[in-house]
Formats: sequence, structure tokens, C-alpha cells
Amino acid sequence: MRIIFRGKTLISNIWIYGDLVQSKSGKCYIKYGESKGATILEVHSDTIGQYSGLDDKRNLPIFTGDIINLGRLQKLEVKFENGAFCIGGEPLGLEFNDISNMESPRKTDMKYCEIIGNIIDGTN
Repeated sequence: MRIIFRGKTLISNIWIYGDLVQSKSGKCYIKYGESKGATILEVHSDTIGQYSGLDDKRNLPIFTGDIINLGRLQKLEVKFENGAFCIGGEPLGLEFNDISNMESPRKTDMKYCEIIGNIIDGTN
């Protein structure tokens, strides 16, 4: 699996996706495109998110900083904690036996997850 990051550009404030590059001075950049014709743009460091390797029920890639709706459950932010991508402090990507009996988002069946926004832009 390729490690992909996203961030909002300083100039146009749009999301771009690619490799994260950090300068010695602490500035953050995203490099995207083909290696010989790659473009590198500076991004706001507080907008950087890493792809979790998982997609939501609409096949949208889930990044840290995304806000996920789990049906009747509360809206939760995706974070990277203790070496794992998590929501509500519990690892993403594990399955429920029966979601109707679920009392907490301890194990997340991805077919019920839906990205509804992110911590930068808010929710839909």
C-alpha cells in the first residue's frame, strides 16, 4: 500500500494529494504527479492528513481528520493513535457481528462508515 497524504495549499486553499515533504525549517509540502514532472506545493501544516488505507461505503478514501458517520451513532473523527488509525479511540477496519446490537464504535465495519466532512471544512 502506498502512503498518501493530503493538505490544503497555501496559495489557492484547495486539497492536493501525494507525498509529504517537510523542510528543515518546518514548512510542509505535498509532492504530486509523475516523478519527472512532479509538482511540489506548500500546504498548511494543520490541514495534513494521512490515508488510512480504508475507504468508506461510497469507496471514498478515509484520511486522518475526516469525520465519519456510523449510521445511528455519533459522528467521530479519524485519528492516528497508538500506531493505528482509530475512531473513538478504537481501531478502524474491524467488523461487527451484528451492527444492530452495537453499543459503541469499538469495531468498525467499513460498509456502514460514511465520510461526512473533515475537521478543516466541517461536515455536510
